[in-house]
Amino acid sequence: RIAGSGVSNSATGDYPLAGVAITGLSGPSIRSTTAGTLRAGTVTALSHDLDLGVEMLGSITALSGQATIRSAGALVVGAIERYHDVGLLASGSVEVRGNQHTFGSYSIHGRNVWLVPDIAVMAAAGIAIDASGRIESAALFNTSGAIRIVSSGDILLRDSALLSPNAVKVQAGGNLTTSNFGIYGASIDASAGGLVQLDRTLFESGGTLAIVGRD
Repeated sequence: RIAGSGVSNSATGDYPLAGVAITGLSGPSIRSTTAGTLRAGTVTALSHDLDLGVEMLGSITALSGQATIRSAGALVVGAIERYHDVGLLASGSVEVRGNQHTFGSYSIHGRNVWLVPDIAVMAAAGIAIDASGRIESAALFNTSGAIRIVSSGDILLRDSALLSPNAVKVQAGGNLTTSNFGIYGASIDASAGGLVQLDRTLFESGGTLAIVGRD
């Protein structure tokens, strides 16, 4: 990658040329507006720049292979539709702004994860969200597989539901808060290292139901 008007590239990375002013870069290194469309057998988008990240607000369709989007910084995505697995990975925050639909598995890994209201995540083979920071979701999760939502920090689930005929696990290292929310599964395990606060929340399990908060 050559970044800026006064930058040369070598095997060890980018470095400035002597006596040449470098134009600063801002914004994501990969950007697609809502009017943009990516459609292919397999879709892969990679960004290695910590400062710039990836912002793909247009629709993404992978017709036969995986859809993988990785960012060394932040990651923002719109609608994604594919026939196999979907993986979103970021060293920074992850924001999901559009419907997500896959006949495979669906996973997100990032520092902080935010799924906006009025969208759905539908995956045939399971949903997994992991965050080293905070998770906040107002999206509908619907899968035939298991649901796993794990965060080292707080988790806030509101104004929607988690739907699965298999196991549902929600684990917060900090506080776990649900508001106007439903969780349905063959078994449900909800736990927090801090407080568990359930507001207008329905848990419905065909098997075991465990809710564990701070001792």
